[in-house]
Amino acid sequence: MVYRFLLKPRWLVFSSVCGLAVALMLWAGLGWQLARYHEKNDLKAVLETRLVADPVPFADDLADYTAVTAAGVFDDAATSTLTASGGFDVYTVIELEPSGSTLLVRRGFISAAEHLATDPPPPSPGAVALTARLRPAGAAERRMIERIGPDGIERLRVLDVITSSPTDGALVPPPAPTLPDSSNNLSYVGQWSIFAVCVGVGWTLLVRRAARRSTNSPSEATS
Repeated sequence: MVYRFLLKPRWLVFSSVCGLAVALMLWAGLGWQLARYHEKNDLKAVLETRLVADPVPFADDLADYTAVTAAGVFDDAATSTLTASGGFDVYTVIELEPSGSTLLVRRGFISAAEHLATDPPPPSPGAVALTARLRPAGAAERRMIERIGPDGIERLRVLDVITSSPTDGALVPPPAPTLPDSSNNLSYVGQWSIFAVCVGVGWTLLVRRAARRSTNSPSEATS
C-alpha cells in the first residue's frame, strides 16, 4: 500500500499538526474575522441611522449614539481636559434639569498652544441648552468621571456637544463618531483562508513526494 507510511508516528504527528493548523486558520478567517466583518457592518448601519435622526429629549434609557436635547447647569469646578491630536478635549460635568441627572460633557477641542497659554475656557454660567450625542465613555473618560464627578454621576456614558446655547465659542465642537471600517476584516478572511490552503497544499505535496520515494525505494524509510 503506497500510503501506508502515513501510519508511522512521525507522519501521524506531522499530519495532526498540519490538520490543526488548517482548522485554526479557517476558524480565524471564516469564524472570527468574518464574524467581526458582519458585526462592524451591522454597527455601521445602526450608526448611520442614528447620526441622521432628529434629536430627542434626553432620557437615561436611550441607546448609544442617539442625538439628544438637554438643558442644565455646568459645574465649572468640575472641568478637566484629555490629550487629543494637536491639543486637548475639554470636559465639564453638567446637572440636567429638571431630572437632576449628572453627566460628563465633552464641550469641544482647544489647541495645544491655546491651552498652554491659558486655562481651559470656563463653561457658560447659568442655564444652557444642548444638542448633544450620547455615547459610551472611553477608559480615560471613566477615570476622569471617577476623579471629578460628583456622587450619582452617570459613569458609563458621555455627552458630545453638537450645539449649545449660549454658544461655547472658544471651543471647536467634537467631531461626529467615526463609522467602523470592515474592509480590513474582509481582507483578513482572505489571508487566513490562503494560509490554510497553503498548509494543505504543502502537506499534499510532501505526501506525494514521500509516496513516490516509497514506490521507487520500498526499503527506504520515508520521512
